Amino acid sequence: MLQTRLEELDRRFRETLPVFAFHVVSAVFPLFSDMLLGTEDEEFRLCLERLMVLERRLFEELKPVLEERAASYGVDPGSVVRVHAAVIDYDLWVISSVLEVGFDGFLRRLSERAGMEAEEFVGYLYSLICVTMCIDSVLLKGAPHRRDTFEALIGWGSSYAEEVEDYLDTLSLLVSDEAYEALAGFAEG
Repeated sequence: MLQTRLEELDRRFRETLPVFAFHVVSAVFPLFSDMLLGTEDEEFRLCLERLMVLERRLFEELKPVLEERAASYGVDPGSVVRVHAAVIDYDLWVISSVLEVGFDGFLRRLSERAGMEAEEFVGYLYSLICVTMCIDSVLLKGAPHRRDTFEALIGWGSSYAEEVEDYLDTLSLLVSDEAYEALAGFAEG
């Protein structure tokens, strides 16, 4: 995708995204399903809490590397960091939500309270993850690319990151019982 001509990028991205999403789901669900299903076990809960700490720490260590590499490629370091921060925020949100209400409760609340929002969110999330992987291929591995395509992907990533963050705010309100009940009470009058 990184060597796709700019005028073909949108079409190529839309064609590639479903296959990419399938691969992400195929890899992530088996890897984390036992962990997320085991949130009733205190040991699993501690593992999830440690994972959150580790992700925050790794992001703080990765951030200066991303900024330096982005600057060396002549692209906006702030946009690159924002893209990565949104992916980390998603991970932290899922883990904290599952810790708060359990995996079954999390899925039930999403489907009952935010089915349409969650469905729309997933499209932006997979787009963000795909773009992040493209950006990382260039910045961290020196993958061959077209400069105009690379810059466009960073711009798309910034837009996807903003959408993901906005959806996370909304979904957080709908998953948390306290916030949901307050919103329901406010809507009633």
